[in-house]
Amino acid sequence: MRKNKIPYVIAVMLILVLLIGYVPYKGMEFPLLGQIKAGGWFRQGLYFCLGLSFTALLCEEKMQHGKILARENARQFVRGAALAVFCSVSERLYFFVVGTREFSGIEMGLDLLCAVLGSGVMMAVLALRASKEKGCVHSISRRNFHLDSISTYRSQLMGVAILLVMLFHMKSVRATFGGPLVGKIISCGYVGVDVFMLMSGLGMVFSLSKNQNWANFMRRRLVTVMPAYFAVAGIYSLMMIFAGDCGWEMLVLNLTTLSFYTGGDGTFNWYIPCILLFYLVTPWIYRRLSNPGRRVAWTVGLCLGSYLFSGILGNVFELGRLNIAFTRFPVYVLGMLTGFAIKEKWTFGWKDRIAMWVGGILFGGLYLLHEGKVVGIFCGHWLLFAPLAFLGCAELGALMKKVPESFVGMRALKWMGGTIVFCFSC
Repeated sequence: MRKNKIPYVIAVMLILVLLIGYVPYKGMEFPLLGQIKAGGWFRQGLYFCLGLSFTALLCEEKMQHGKILARENARQFVRGAALAVFCSVSERLYFFVVGTREFSGIEMGLDLLCAVLGSGVMMAVLALRASKEKGCVHSISRRNFHLDSISTYRSQLMGVAILLVMLFHMKSVRATFGGPLVGKIISCGYVGVDVFMLMSGLGMVFSLSKNQNWANFMRRRLVTVMPAYFAVAGIYSLMMIFAGDCGWEMLVLNLTTLSFYTGGDGTFNWYIPCILLFYLVTPWIYRRLSNPGRRVAWTVGLCLGSYLFSGILGNVFELGRLNIAFTRFPVYVLGMLTGFAIKEKWTFGWKDRIAMWVGGILFGGLYLLHEGKVVGIFCGHWLLFAPLAFLGCAELGALMKKVPESFVGMRALKWMGGTIVFCFSC
């Protein structure tokens, strides 16, 4: 049984979103957030927290039983500090390419110093805790929270996601039942797509644990996903062609999913091309995340790479329309991490839950500021929902445990989500 590390992952994601994604909205600048691009104690504080989080992620597993060697202690400190330094260098390279910020050598040195200092402080705290806990017997509390409910009620959670997406696309419902609050809640229904991504990533871990052969994996994916896609995309394309909205070439582009990349009138849908692209690299990601010692570094690296790639697509190549898909990659990776957490029975204490919800509230607050056009976050309305989708599924799954399976609402949600689970998570 392993201790939960997901609060630290959420903390790292929040810091990276702020460091890379923050932009002032129409010249309006909060003095505190302005330091992110101009330099100052708040920016250095973020790098200090980044060093803390990375070191906690790497060392927590080895600290559980109060046993850690001095050599291993130093090694984990170096790895935690190195990850924070890597993020700093990546940020500089990204903005060198994008050209929207400039940094001095002194600022970079201060960032690196704070990252290393944060790593050292966390290492000292964990070593002190380990020395106090040495010889203690750790019991498993019945109050501990587990993630197995996400897997148990995966179909029901997918059913909730389907309802959210349907409401989001039903503009007449917004107009009929409208009010600012109801309309705003319904307009956030696209978080259902993030739930799809989370559940798909989770399902891939269990699928690949049986057979990791890439060809077999892709064959199973194509056989389950593409027949329904061909039928719907074909009918849609023919309707658009006969209506005079596009030419016959769009039928080929839609059926091959290439229309998502080429764009144009009559383009069908972005989700299937996106998830197929994720499937192509999923076995490779699975093998990287299977190593517990490097799982954290790969998770953070993949999320960071996704942020940077999305920014370059939008700011350099002017292909921001593709970011509706690529900014969902972090929640897909978070879903795979959740799959490993369920398999390895990670436990959540009450402190973990508080820490996760503090992170979730901060993400939600950033989203509200972004939507209120007070603070700009690049691709914020997609990026900020990744941890919220995880937290919502974890708590909703725990709530569903207390509802009888025979309840009509549970049966309806299971029926709605069952087909989606079969197509995208098996």
